[in-house]
Amino acid sequence: GILNANKNSWSDLSPRLVLDYHLSDNTRVPTSLAKGYKAGGYNALQIGSNFDNENVWNFEAGIKQSLGDFAYNASLFRYNYDNRQAVRLIDPDPNNPSDIPRYVVDSGDLEAWGVEADAQWQVSKAFSLSGAVAWMDSTYKNYVTPEGENLDGQPTGEPRFSASVGAAYVADMGDSGKLRFSARHAYRAARRCN
Repeated sequence: GILNANKNSWSDLSPRLVLDYHLSDNTRVPTSLAKGYKAGGYNALQIGSNFDNENVWNFEAGIKQSLGDFAYNASLFRYNYDNRQAVRLIDPDPNNPSDIPRYVVDSGDLEAWGVEADAQWQVSKAFSLSGAVAWMDSTYKNYVTPEGENLDGQPTGEPRFSASVGAAYVADMGDSGKLRFSARHAYRAARRCN
């Protein structure tokens, strides 16, 4: 066999700034700016193949309010990824019987922005309702596939819209404890593939 060796090191400084302004005892407006990081690495089945650090900047601003038995949160967010790491399957070459399918890490730049909101309503001591909605636009900023296709400005595969609703009922069983019944339904719009 052939021995292939390589080494590298990755490091990062990931700052986070959070401002949490209280408009009143039950209303606050949080804002945050944060950087995330995932170290680079190697694709084991591709000799000499490596990938860089994944870095993401995240900005989020919103409102959180509690009105007795009803509470809601809403926020606006934006993500900017550099070298976002994604695992993809490389199909074997049909003309090469010794080729095997393999997973590799591929990276590209992307940006996403959107809005999301959720609410909870304690209808009675035992019964509660909840719901959430989100809208997001996620596109490649700088990405050429290993096959050479330029996907700049194309969707990354995330659906634009998602929502969920739920209900819960808690039955008090006295000294035996409590029994919780819950149901939740979630919806995701079609994936926006390129």
